[in-house]
Amino acid sequence: MEQQIKADSNKQEATGENGGFPKTYIISPFRDVARELKNLVVKERADWLPNPQSRQSDVKSWAAKSIGMVHIFQGK
Repeated sequence: MEQQIKADSNKQEATGENGGFPKTYIISPFRDVARELKNLVVKERADWLPNPQSRQSDVKSWAAKSIGMVHIFQGK
């Protein structure tokens, strides 16, 4: 039970307080991998978002800002 509480706490911390998007960056050294990961995130959003009803446009916007190659994140 204690492990489940910790796992739930970690998930809530990663996704924000009120079901927001994860506060993390995903960096790939390969353009094709980053592009496919963005597509997968949008397609499978119900599996990882606390609110699976999030609008597709919001998910796409988050993915564009949070998934990419290293030059996207320089200075952040």
